[in-house]
Amino acid sequence: MKTIEELTPEQMKLFDEVSNKYLNIAFGGNQEVNLEAAKDGFNLLYSRAGYPPPKDIVVLESPKELKKESGLVDGETFNPVGIFYDAPWTSLADFFQQISASISSEIEFDVWKNFICFSGVAFCVLREQVAYVCRRPKKTHFSSEGKLHSEKETVISWEDGFGEYALNGVVVSKEVALTPGEKMPLSMLREANVDVRREIVRKMGIERIAYLGKQEVLDTLEDYQLILLDIGDGRKREYLKMKNPSIGVTHIEGVLPGLKTAVEALNWRNQQNTLPEILT
Repeated sequence: MKTIEELTPEQMKLFDEVSNKYLNIAFGGNQEVNLEAAKDGFNLLYSRAGYPPPKDIVVLESPKELKKESGLVDGETFNPVGIFYDAPWTSLADFFQQISASISSEIEFDVWKNFICFSGVAFCVLREQVAYVCRRPKKTHFSSEGKLHSEKETVISWEDGFGEYALNGVVVSKEVALTPGEKMPLSMLREANVDVRREIVRKMGIERIAYLGKQEVLDTLEDYQLILLDIGDGRKREYLKMKNPSIGVTHIEGVLPGLKTAVEALNWRNQQNTLPEILT
């Protein structure tokens, strides 16, 4: 069997096309469910697990309805089966199949690929007698980096009105997502989840946090100050506070922990031992 050492430019182009095809299937807004394709896929899954095919396939409008109708209790999660979970590896296998890589017939990949591409199943809850499936969302919002993100509305929503909020791929509350950074109170920094707190800090801006919060000045050098700042998690971190005299703007950047003087902070920031003539 020939080993693929490197992809050609044409193959790289095809790789992007296949990846985008699966992304569009998942998030393109098509909410239709093809029961025949779903049935074939579930028959394959159940048989591999040693069970007879499910007697019924119940299509539900959103994750909220799926959780309710399938009887999920606290601690249980959706089964990671469907376009939401399986698009990455299925699209990769699809790509290699298209460039003539060999895939074992025992896997029945064509049946599986048909299930992922055409069933419309986003994810599901599989019971012994019934397969509960969730439709794909009607609307999604992504950042330029390809992460679920919106500061104006839900990042993903279904036909029945259910939706989720997220910032840079991090699921957050409606309050965190929609409150403008300049209106966020300092109390929001008490958020326990480190990823959510990071997004709050990003929205508020470290300058505003420093203005509202308590800062301890460790050292001063002209328009530079080395300060200690608590961003809400009880830890004090070193920041370099800099004033640009030409435009009168104050800027704050995190620096290496343990620094004691503004000169040390400037040297670390600029990776040199001479002071800058102007703030950059």
